[in-house]
Amino acid sequence: METMRPRRARPCFRGGILPTCALLLACALLLAPRAGAGPSGEQRIEAIRFRGNEQISDRALRSAMRLRQPVWWNPLRKCPYLGPDYLAIDLYRILDLYKDKGFPLAAIKDAEVRSRGDGERVAIEITLEEGPRYRVSSVSFEGVEQVSVREAISRIGLRPGKPLSSARVREAESRLGAYYGEGGFLRARVRGDLLLRGDSARVIFRVKEGPIYAMREAVIDTTYGAGPTRERVVRREIVLKRGETVRTSKVLRSQEQIYETGIFRTVRVMPVADTTGLPVADLRISAHPRSSGWYGFGAGYSSDDRLRFLAEWGNRNISGRARRLEANADVALSLDPNLRGRGLPLQSALGRVRYTEPWLFGTRMKSQSTLYHAFEELKTFDQDITGLEEIVRRGIGRHSSLGLGITNKWVRTGDPSASGRTYVTRNVSSFIEEERRDNILDARRGSYTQLLAEYAGGLLGGRTEFSRWTATGSWYLPLRGKVVLATRTRIGLIVPVGSGAVGEEGLLVERVPFEERFRLGGGTTVRGYKEYSLGRVGDGGGAIGGSALFLGNVEIRFPLIWLISGAAFLDGGNVWADVEEINLDRFRRGFEKDEKGPLSVRYGAGLGLRIATPVGPFRFDYGLKLGGGRLAGENPGEVHLSLGQAF
Repeated sequence: METMRPRRARPCFRGGILPTCALLLACALLLAPRAGAGPSGEQRIEAIRFRGNEQISDRALRSAMRLRQPVWWNPLRKCPYLGPDYLAIDLYRILDLYKDKGFPLAAIKDAEVRSRGDGERVAIEITLEEGPRYRVSSVSFEGVEQVSVREAISRIGLRPGKPLSSARVREAESRLGAYYGEGGFLRARVRGDLLLRGDSARVIFRVKEGPIYAMREAVIDTTYGAGPTRERVVRREIVLKRGETVRTSKVLRSQEQIYETGIFRTVRVMPVADTTGLPVADLRISAHPRSSGWYGFGAGYSSDDRLRFLAEWGNRNISGRARRLEANADVALSLDPNLRGRGLPLQSALGRVRYTEPWLFGTRMKSQSTLYHAFEELKTFDQDITGLEEIVRRGIGRHSSLGLGITNKWVRTGDPSASGRTYVTRNVSSFIEEERRDNILDARRGSYTQLLAEYAGGLLGGRTEFSRWTATGSWYLPLRGKVVLATRTRIGLIVPVGSGAVGEEGLLVERVPFEERFRLGGGTTVRGYKEYSLGRVGDGGGAIGGSALFLGNVEIRFPLIWLISGAAFLDGGNVWADVEEINLDRFRRGFEKDEKGPLSVRYGAGLGLRIATPVGPFRFDYGLKLGGGRLAGENPGEVHLSLGQAF
């Protein structure tokens, strides 16, 4: 074994003493092993050892490094020695770990890279001097004059008696700076200093407050050009008013609202203090416009014998006022030779035109008007629906909004159980929702919740009268690395009002038009099953839908390579024709293979791939039926292809 020691005296790397450049240069000169890389041209790390560490374990120190040593439980792990520059950075990471644990005087006394055998293997040995562990003895402030010291203490979250952590001191600096920024102190500066004595540390925050700034005016930078966008479209999204204190939260909110108009590619809002010394500031806004028009095409396939084609066109900035007009079409063709809709293998089709007015009557109410026509070919009948829908929503905070809608549907159906071939359904709806997802197309953190209440018939007219209640919640939790845990729960109930015709079985769902019932199954609900196949089955072999609904989804999303990621999921749910059919035993029995009845909760599990695209991930899922979900003659699972996450 050859020991690779530097020719010069071994350096002592102490946090905060040697500048970064000197440390990197020293490591490059002193830590390079003399032996060659061997025939393969690559050196592998055999072991990483530490000396002098008593307070922090070897495992914790190795976890702070980017270089890795082999472990018995992962024989496929590659552990190359990437050179002295990587090791130099790892030494700093070790020192940062010690400083975060209360050892600000920790030092690296020696670092050796020893060549083993034929030179293809190396062992790294690091000698440490931990020094004393310090605890915070007191926290004080200098220069705090215009704010409450007690409030400042509550903001920093640093308490006497706790181990001294450089990371917590930096975080306290940031929190205190943010507190001053929220108070309008645009030029406030905060610095945390340490006074060490014995094994205790006194933390002193030195503050230069400066004046409180008020907003003078908003200045829109036209350097990049605004295209057809009118200036008032930008100004109406600014929540700061003239003469108001320039608070950080309102600056950020103004930036978010300008970006959420959807007509800009990038938006930057920056308060600029007056250069003459007056306590006023201008809000400088620079926004890069994006193309107002767009179009797109897509295609998909699912193993329930369907080819799907999608197309869309839109303009997001009509007349330069952020008004939006969009049209899209979704056509599904059947591969089943026994299903031929209207001379074509057409199983379903949807055409829709939507107009969005972002500021209705000059207020912050957003209006969406939608005209659509839908066709669906079922096993026993087909139906056409033409609908006109109007929804008005108003934000009630940064993340929440209230909405009110009214819908008119003209239905032509071949359903033999319907009381008429043509009829009209009118309903009014209201909802409250909270949107906290970081990305609505591919969320990695946050949540989305919605409570929806609808009422059809009554004074509105129409053939039937009923109320419908739906609650939906989705949560996204980032785990280690880029792994995300995504969950969703949805429950629903339809309550018919008054008396109405029912079938032979006297089920509540028979008093609700087919197109208004809950339906589950398929690529966005319970994967592994065909579209809308869950629940009771009618005489023609198709599911009749339900008046009660439960849906639960759990999905682990993880990166694989480049733009490709994977997912593992478990879905469960069902719809029931009558709420009295629901009981807890049906959730358990759904896992039993001999439970083939349509009333037990159905479960599906599987794996999927995601390919990132600018408009959301392209999704490939294979779901496997669990328990008694697989009936005689059915496939064990289903393939689902689509654009966008399942939820």
